[in-house]
Amino acid sequence: MKKILTRLSSVLLLVTIVISAISMSGHVFAQTDRQNQNNIVDVETDENQNTKVTLQSSEESLEPTTGKTADSEQTKTSEENTQKETTENIESEENTTDSEVQQNSEENSNKQPESSLFSDRMRPSDTLTAGSLEIEDTRSLSKYDTINTLKDFTYTVSFSNLTPEKIYKYQTTSNIKYFTAESNGTAVLDLKLSKDDKVTVPMLPDGSTAVATQAGAKDSVTSYTVESTTDNIAHSADANRVVCKDLSTYSEPIAAENTKTLIFDDVMETKYTITVSKTVEGATTDQLFEFTIEFTGLKPNSTINTSTDGRIISDADGYATKSFFLKSGEKIDITGVPTGAKFTVTETGTPDYKPSCTVKADDTVLSTGSAEAAKSLTSEEATVKPGVANYTAEFVNAYSKTHSLSITKTVAGNMGDKSKAFVFAVQMPESMYGKTVMTTKPDGSPAYTQVSSTGIINFTLKHGETITFSGLTDDEVTSLRITSEYGVSEENYSKEGYKTACKTAEKDGNLSVAVTNTKTAGVPTGIHDVTGTEVMIIIGFIGLVLITLYSYSKYKDMRG
Repeated sequence: MKKILTRLSSVLLLVTIVISAISMSGHVFAQTDRQNQNNIVDVETDENQNTKVTLQSSEESLEPTTGKTADSEQTKTSEENTQKETTENIESEENTTDSEVQQNSEENSNKQPESSLFSDRMRPSDTLTAGSLEIEDTRSLSKYDTINTLKDFTYTVSFSNLTPEKIYKYQTTSNIKYFTAESNGTAVLDLKLSKDDKVTVPMLPDGSTAVATQAGAKDSVTSYTVESTTDNIAHSADANRVVCKDLSTYSEPIAAENTKTLIFDDVMETKYTITVSKTVEGATTDQLFEFTIEFTGLKPNSTINTSTDGRIISDADGYATKSFFLKSGEKIDITGVPTGAKFTVTETGTPDYKPSCTVKADDTVLSTGSAEAAKSLTSEEATVKPGVANYTAEFVNAYSKTHSLSITKTVAGNMGDKSKAFVFAVQMPESMYGKTVMTTKPDGSPAYTQVSSTGIINFTLKHGETITFSGLTDDEVTSLRITSEYGVSEENYSKEGYKTACKTAEKDGNLSVAVTNTKTAGVPTGIHDVTGTEVMIIIGFIGLVLITLYSYSKYKDMRG
């Protein structure tokens, strides 16, 4: 009985010691994320009467073992040794656990923070209702365009419909930064971007909007496009291209699970040269040919230069025009033309010359055109773009004999009014309906006359004046030739005492019509028409004179 009680006392003592150890080490196991919260204490008595206490945890086991007791002295000593051993094991366990906790703490403190923009551990429901915005800076370069890639361009991004007073983060090429929405849900983000830089703003609420603006940069042409992972683009502008001005996007909506990318492209505003040249084929001539170049899309009130004919200055709308003359074999260089400018070149029609034109960007043909002899020719509009060394407009005139119709006016007669303007009309061939015809006016100046839709041209001539319609083809001359007076007619002035005569002629295919208006009257003598009464009086007077003479003769004979 005594042995039984002794053993029971030993067991109870060991259990008490183990429970105390577990209580002391509880705070350690709690710090290690409760990994050892399921500790188990087993007390066993093996077949050799040895008592085994096991402390089980997820880390390691404590296995203190008591020796065999023979009597109470040995039992007490054994109990003391066992308690000491168990305590040492428990302290060792505590030290081991504390060491592990400290090691884990150091590892966590040395662990680098996540670089992901999504490290806020947003709830899945948040990420499903969030979208992202990207702003990219790209710069198109070519062998003719250079731009300082180290230069920062200034951007402003204006947000609306954000969560009020919420902190948002954004990632640049090098780091992560933050901004805070105002109480009304708006925010303004100021950025500096270099070539190929990109800024990403994640976790924007569904329904928010963003407007990005790039500040105008000197000598830079800016454009932008919009890309989206879903089809919700407010505006991807084909014509969003400005020169040295601020450029803003439309208000782009942000949608859930969507990334909206705003891509800004800048090119250096390189200055270009347009060369206009003149060549005549089939004839040797020193004749001057007139040209006019027109520009749109220039900077308001800006200046470009010509190699031979002074400067060209644009107006407030960016429009400019310049006329100049070239002989065969000559050219003119127009320099300082900016990117984005548009131009056309017109050659004024010249009789006997059929014009053609080819516009090139370096060796690439942009457009070609031609016109009938003596007709004006305007090139297709061309736009100055990056990547081109030089633009050329090559005009070639082939000599082609054309014909003319001339009408001359003469006023004759002593009563003719040589200051009077007489009204004429000419009926042109059907092929000329609605077109223009080169005209030499009565004062000798060149002009273009519009032919009506019915082929009629109205004009006036005074005494000694001539009008000439040039550039007529063989077929057009043939059509005129078979009409009366070559289609020329004059108003009827017979009631004013004029008689009209018309004479036609042809030489080398050139037609001429000479129109003469004559008005005459008798020479004044002072004698007017004599009435019957006056005749009778005269006859009576003569008879009386004769009777008187006869009577006087008789009287003289009687005295003789």
